[in-house]
Amino acid sequence: TVAAEELGINLDLDQEPAFTGADLSTKLKLLGCDVASFGENQPKPDDEDVTELVWNDPINNIYRKLIFNKAGTKLRGGILVGDAGDYTLLHRLSTQDGGLPENIAA
Repeated sequence: TVAAEELGINLDLDQEPAFTGADLSTKLKLLGCDVASFGENQPKPDDEDVTELVWNDPINNIYRKLIFNKAGTKLRGGILVGDAGDYTLLHRLSTQDGGLPENIAA
């Protein structure tokens, strides 16, 4: 380990700790415009288990793209522009185990 090699500290670990990735989700405001992305918001072109729901409202300057599995039972990720008020809920739904609640609007 780095601690043992560089600092001379033995942490007595049976296995090297593994990095399992990071959550790159983010929510910010750019020039007064809310922008957020979470989960898998740009699936690979060869990914066949994808259904996209796109909502573009040019009058209110709102764009949303939500990525679901083909069956529509799992939110995989999304992009929110103009209104990111639902970011916390959508991010939580995309990271929870299992499927979406039956009545998501409730």
